[in-house]
Amino acid sequence: MNTIEDPNIVHLYKKIRDNPHYLEVPNEMPFVESPLHIAALEGRTNLALEILMLKPSLGKKLNLDGLSPLHLALDKGHTNTVKRLVKRDPNLVRVPGREGITLLHYAVEKEEIDLLIYFLLVCPLSIVDLTVQDETAVHIAVRNNNFRAFMVLFGWATRTNKMTVFRWRDKEGNNVLHLAALTNQPMIMKSLIRYVPVNRKNLEGKTELDFLNPENVEARKILISAGAKEGSSLDDDATSCENYLKSNITKKEGLFLFGAYLGSGLSGNMRNAILVVLVLVATAAFQAILTPPFGISHNDTTPVFPSITSVYNDTTSTNSTSTNFNNKTPRIAKVSMICNTIAFSLAMGTCVILTFDPLQLFLWVSLALFSLSYAASAYAIYPGTEAPFILVAVASLIILPIFIMVPWMIIVLRGLTRADDVNEYNLDVAKYLIFGSVFRNQGLILTRMARRKASQ
Repeated sequence: MNTIEDPNIVHLYKKIRDNPHYLEVPNEMPFVESPLHIAALEGRTNLALEILMLKPSLGKKLNLDGLSPLHLALDKGHTNTVKRLVKRDPNLVRVPGREGITLLHYAVEKEEIDLLIYFLLVCPLSIVDLTVQDETAVHIAVRNNNFRAFMVLFGWATRTNKMTVFRWRDKEGNNVLHLAALTNQPMIMKSLIRYVPVNRKNLEGKTELDFLNPENVEARKILISAGAKEGSSLDDDATSCENYLKSNITKKEGLFLFGAYLGSGLSGNMRNAILVVLVLVATAAFQAILTPPFGISHNDTTPVFPSITSVYNDTTSTNSTSTNFNNKTPRIAKVSMICNTIAFSLAMGTCVILTFDPLQLFLWVSLALFSLSYAASAYAIYPGTEAPFILVAVASLIILPIFIMVPWMIIVLRGLTRADDVNEYNLDVAKYLIFGSVFRNQGLILTRMARRKASQ
């Protein structure tokens, strides 16, 4: 070898020659002071990297004090050693040490901004790790008044769509907004107010407003402007759930159940099959409205499709010599128009329901333009008394999804939002779990049955 060898690494392999099991740790010893612990503690980076390469599992091993090798290196200030080891294995950032403290938690507590940013970049999921106190890195930053660390975490969470960590609660039921109010940090409260719902009680039944000192005028203004109330003026979640479950099932809940079926009960194949049929129905209805059953010809060469009003006038005129129409023609045309419009509107409305998803909402523009084109064409062909019916029928494709899907989507959003930050059930979560579990469990059963048939 032409490279300059590190004496520490040379010494390591001498020990391995003397004892091939030098780096082995018996399974019955979950806690041990490994050679990697010693190398990291002393800041011998190259040696630590060599050991980690030979035995990657030692990077997650805890010593008798409940600390990993990187915890020891970070505690001694060997930041370069930490960075190079984390570069080799980014998951080492998430290794929980004593009390569940990870490297990210430690960097936040000590307000090591450079390390904090580095850990977030190499291991983005570390922001959701919890300590044994059920605290995230954001909790630690707010509790310790580390504003710089909080702003880094806040910017990272908002840019990576991890805002739910702001609503998570610690062992006392406090989210980060509770802690910001308790420690009187109005700047942090102002940042969080958009992402953390107010009036969330902790385990003692206190809200953010209960934590504030009456003298903290600025902080009180922020909370009151967001609709904050004291805990004593809010209903108890357990009582609300009890009253709801004891009440009779209403017709509105039937609508929720139907919305849950459309949202969770349909498989991907079912949705695709339904959409194909709907497209065929909508296309046929559109074509039918353009070719009404009363075409007439001039000189037997050019077909003309006049409005139903002009056709009716022509067929009832005593001066007309045309034999293409009779008295039943306008009635047949009206019935055809009504049926086509109802079929088109139901097809488009169902398309809107099946695409009721944030990633598919851009399709609504196409559906709206297609529906507008249909309404304009039908209105031009049927300008008589049927015109208002056309507009009302086509407008139903907007009203139908609102009455069917919007109530269910509200339950979903509330349930997901509140399920992230509670220690107990509340009414929103109860409704979400009740209606959503019906078809979610049914889907699991169907999936298992399909797997059994495939295995046979």
